[in-house]
Amino acid sequence: NWGFVGNVYFVENYGFSTGFNVKFMNNEYSFDRQPNDQITRTIKNQYLEIPMGLIMRTEKMGDISVLGNVSYGLGFLLNTKERNYDSNEHEITMTTNYNKIRHALIVKLGIEYYVHKSSCITTAIVFNNNIANIYAKNYPQDVLLNHLSLEIGFMF
Repeated sequence: NWGFVGNVYFVENYGFSTGFNVKFMNNEYSFDRQPNDQITRTIKNQYLEIPMGLIMRTEKMGDISVLGNVSYGLGFLLNTKERNYDSNEHEITMTTNYNKIRHALIVKLGIEYYVHKSSCITTAIVFNNNIANIYAKNYPQDVLLNHLSLEIGFMF
């Protein structure tokens, strides 16, 4: 993943956070198509995600402050690649209809290390929880693309 973030503080340590992320989300899972016929599906989706949420941080403790962020992530499907294999490892073609929009709840906990005045290096643990199925309605599998990640950045 990569992206940009902007924080607008309405008081010193509380504010609004937004930006954009380009997310590459991969998954592999298996399901039964018929008795004794298991399909293994590998998906690679790319999303443009726009997070919008609240950011909170503590007062500086020396050169460090702790931050928390709770956001809603609105994602737009940019690209998808899919491969399907049957029980005999033969590649098969299946029609899949992906939702074009992804909704997520994003929870972040991290630290800011100030290197000069307001410039800081940030690092955080981020849980991105997909709220809805990635497939369009009436699809037999209910698949969510959730992930836990380490985020590293620089704020000006």
